[in-house]
Amino acid sequence: MYCEYAHQKGFSVRKAHVVYWTHSRIIKAREYKCSKAGHKQSKPTAESQVKFHRLDTRTGCLACINFSVDKEGKNLMVAKFVEEHNLPLAMKNEVHLLRSQRKISKVKGGLLKMDNGIRTVHAYNFLVDEVGGFENVGFCKSDAYNFVQRKK
Repeated sequence: MYCEYAHQKGFSVRKAHVVYWTHSRIIKAREYKCSKAGHKQSKPTAESQVKFHRLDTRTGCLACINFSVDKEGKNLMVAKFVEEHNLPLAMKNEVHLLRSQRKISKVKGGLLKMDNGIRTVHAYNFLVDEVGGFENVGFCKSDAYNFVQRKK
């Protein structure tokens, strides 16, 4: 639900906190945030041990939604909704590249992992032609390669 809203607006979503009812594994509340929310904690490490410095892309964005669920788990309510972002949102032609919007369906995954001599790049290009463009495939070429590698 919130992921679809994020897709329309042009931002990516990540799961934040989850709260359970006491003495059970039934979810009481769940929070989803903009992927740029907060700041990463700095870890004290020796410079010689760090092989690759990943850039911190978080901007402290406050956009989020909190859902709460009743004890029976039947009624879902929005407890908090913050709409404002402190970053520029993705353009319509860039939304398909956002991480939370990239999914490989079972049908497309089955086509990618078929072991009949078709290379991954050719299977991906076939999907692009079938659905009418890169933005309609639902994932990028590197996602296809990662999917095939994981399934080996």
